[in-house]
Amino acid sequence: MSVPKVRKAPAPPKVPEGVEMLDNTDAECKVLTPATDDELAVREKCSFGNCCGSSMLGEEVVKETCRDSTKTEFIDDETTYTFSCYEDARRFVMSLSAIAVSVAFYV
Repeated sequence: MSVPKVRKAPAPPKVPEGVEMLDNTDAECKVLTPATDDELAVREKCSFGNCCGSSMLGEEVVKETCRDSTKTEFIDDETTYTFSCYEDARRFVMSLSAIAVSVAFYV
């Protein structure tokens, strides 16, 4: 006789030692390790639901902060800024790398 096991929700990932999660929106996400030719910069972690990204006014990056990862713009002091997460760009670059490796492997 087979009895199904009760599933449990996975434990949330642990924040690496020495890295604090930034709980408030608009917290500055400072660079911990600068970018190199091979790797992107490592920044302070934002709290769940937020991501580190650039706040832009037109084409100019005004600041790099933690904000709601589902929003692409926000209003501050009656000025509208656009916002995009750096994590999304990292995933996109990683996806392109995976595709390139797959294509090279099959050619």
